[in-house]
Amino acid sequence: MNRHIGLGTALLAVSLLTTPAFAFEGPELYEGEQALYDAALEEGMIVSFDTGPTWANWAAQFKAFKARYPGVEMVYNDLGSAATVVALDKSKNRPQADTAYYFAASALDAASKGLVEDFKPVNFDKLPEAFRQENGQWFTIHTLNVSFLVNTKLVENVPESWADL
Repeated sequence: MNRHIGLGTALLAVSLLTTPAFAFEGPELYEGEQALYDAALEEGMIVSFDTGPTWANWAAQFKAFKARYPGVEMVYNDLGSAATVVALDKSKNRPQADTAYYFAASALDAASKGLVEDFKPVNFDKLPEAFRQENGQWFTIHTLNVSFLVNTKLVENVPESWADL
């Protein structure tokens, strides 16, 4: 039995020596990336609210995250926008989320309640002003376009503006 423990310990030691250190490859994508990664490694995980893998290509984003930042676990939920703001509010004295994703109105609600911190990602200043809060409490990562399809065989007067509706 002791022989097996010794062998196991030796294998563990060899595997640790041959396993690359946790670090992303290549230069930093933005200033401070290495320091942020080191802090995330120390915490061990990133908690993301309302980022279910079937919406907005989050599954591919998580895969790329894990490849870039090995050793940092990514956990998420799929609460929905309004429920995310409620969860942020209920846990404001002991914050649980590192990131949150939600519909525009919910972002405004979270910011007005003081539930989010300022954060300006790379190229924040290049976003049109309508797509960001000046201090970085929220910003747009994509937009959702609204369109109307009209069956002209059934609708005689096709609306051409919101006012026509």
